[in-house]
Amino acid sequence: RRVLFRSPAAGLTPRRQDTEPGPPIACTLTVAGQADRIEQWQRLLGQADGREPVDGGLAFRFPAGLAGQVAELAAAEQQCCPFLEFTLHLTAGGLRFEVQVPEDAVPLLAEVFGTGDMPS
Repeated sequence: RRVLFRSPAAGLTPRRQDTEPGPPIACTLTVAGQADRIEQWQRLLGQADGREPVDGGLAFRFPAGLAGQVAELAAAEQQCCPFLEFTLHLTAGGLRFEVQVPEDAVPLLAEVFGTGDMPS
């Protein structure tokens, strides 16, 4: 098992730190499992209508019809990476999906979900 970390990501900022320590910044998937999961995210994120940086993470806009797929993948991700925080907000206009991370996980956020500098 390994945790994917790279250099700091441009355009991404960590969320405010809580006073209580959160779960460790670690993924319980195997290396092959991590690669498969990243591929799943990239396929799904390729269907997003846009993205923007938010405090401590990224927000994506999806058509409402993808809400089930987004929720299913976020739930699977939460099982192996409990330090990630996901928010889904479904309205008549579509789905807003946010992923937020602690400061130490910003490089992982960029590796899996991209950066705020990418076109929306």
